[in-house]
Amino acid sequence: MTQPRGRGGKKSRERSKVTSLLLEALTRKVSTLQEELETSASSQSSSQGSLKAKENLRTQLILTIEKLQTQWEQLEQEYTQQALGVLRSSNTRGSGKNHAALTSGKG
Repeated sequence: MTQPRGRGGKKSRERSKVTSLLLEALTRKVSTLQEELETSASSQSSSQGSLKAKENLRTQLILTIEKLQTQWEQLEQEYTQQALGVLRSSNTRGSGKNHAALTSGKG
């Protein structure tokens, strides 16, 4: 029983591309939040209320960064699995009729 050619591979490639784009977006977001965290840590403030607000912001930023890094790790793992699936499907696709046509010189 054979599946329609290219359909599953195309879906896998599309999923991999989406996952890759999500990884890039998360990477940018983490970088931005880390810069914001560094900026908030380096800014000086004298009032007790603003110190408390700054500490709350710092805590929120750290928690957000940790969540995003966890999401990034999960997406990276998913992307790796999808990429391996695409490679495996492209390797098995080339071993059938196409391989025979290539070796006989007929396309």
